Amino acid sequence: MNHPAAVMSRRAFVATGLLVASAAVGQIGCSHTSQAANIPDESGTLAQLSWADIAAAAQAIAACGSRQEALEAARLYGLIDDAGRLDPSGSKNISLSDERIAPTQIIGVYADTATAGGSVGLTFAITEALDQRGINTDHVNTGGWEQSALRAWLANEGLALLPDEVATSIIAVDKLTNNTGAAGDSSAVTVTSDRLWVPSLIELYGAADWFEGDQAWCNDIVNAEGHQYQRFSDGGITASSSLSSEGILKATYKGKPCEWWTRTPRPSDNVYFAGVYRDGTANAIGYLGGYSAGAIACFCL
Repeated sequence: MNHPAAVMSRRAFVATGLLVASAAVGQIGCSHTSQAANIPDESGTLAQLSWADIAAAAQAIAACGSRQEALEAARLYGLIDDAGRLDPSGSKNISLSDERIAPTQIIGVYADTATAGGSVGLTFAITEALDQRGINTDHVNTGGWEQSALRAWLANEGLALLPDEVATSIIAVDKLTNNTGAAGDSSAVTVTSDRLWVPSLIELYGAADWFEGDQAWCNDIVNAEGHQYQRFSDGGITASSSLSSEGILKATYKGKPCEWWTRTPRPSDNVYFAGVYRDGTANAIGYLGGYSAGAIACFCL
């Protein structure tokens, strides 16, 4: 493993002081916009770097031998502060092929596993919905995320929206999801390999007892779909927290507030996927599979 300090010394942008930490934090789909050009503001360390620089930093972080070492490398790159929070990383825009400008932000460091093996350095969320559509064409969750129409769309049309400087650096990672739909236990949670995906309920809100009474058994399934990303734990997001002060989980599509999808099917039936309301609170009961909601896509470098 390259020692972070050695990697950093080779980076010209460190020597020239481009990695200046900022306390500004982007919001999911809710960045303030420049009145002059209606372009979301960029902030923090990411705003000072090219995507080639960011990919190089991600590769160096991924080369670390442990999460602790990876977090130290991320700190040296100016992506987290001394307390280990992601606040300094800020946000960076990408130009989509449909001429929209979409902010991105880091939601995790050393948090995902590459399909080819090993940890990846950085996980991002595109904080503007790539589209507003059903997760399936009909009101079903059968086949879960793996067989969903939204997954197929993100792998093709969704990926094609991204600029080449980002798309060519994206690493396929393993994602855990209930890929049955209506399910009896956590054996329904299996792995898919994805370059773009929407988060699971636990990746946003952490583990929780979403279901009670005769449906409490569903919690074991829903809580097996990964772990909460650091961006959201930093922001104080939990199932019972309502909203963080920053409104981290609010989203827009083409400038208008929208509900958005998670990839989590409700295990007790074959029609609903959990989602996120316009105010950022969880809809664990879910939307019908054919309902039109936003696709907040994540990716890894």
